[in-house]
Amino acid sequence: MTCAVAQNAGMLGWLPLEQCHQLQDACLCMDPLRQSWPDLVGMEAEQAKLIIELQEPTFTVIVVQASADGDGGVVSADYRDDRVWIWTNEDGTVKRTPMIG
Repeated sequence: MTCAVAQNAGMLGWLPLEQCHQLQDACLCMDPLRQSWPDLVGMEAEQAKLIIELQEPTFTVIVVQASADGDGGVVSADYRDDRVWIWTNEDGTVKRTPMIG
């Protein structure tokens, strides 16, 4: 089942991790200890942002385009446990694992 199928069927919600891994569907997963989202690498950034916001509604999720040399762009250096950075390629896909920071 994909996110779109679940959403269209009105089934978008939280599942226990055991079921989530069986479905391999990131948007239906809920992990209270989650610090990063490696399963979102390669996904369209706005879709990845929506998934994180659905999983963690209190988080601030920020999409940033990585620089041409592969490093990140200029962002705040302070650490916040309620903020997730999503780094993208020029084409808007997630370049590296989104994580809290």
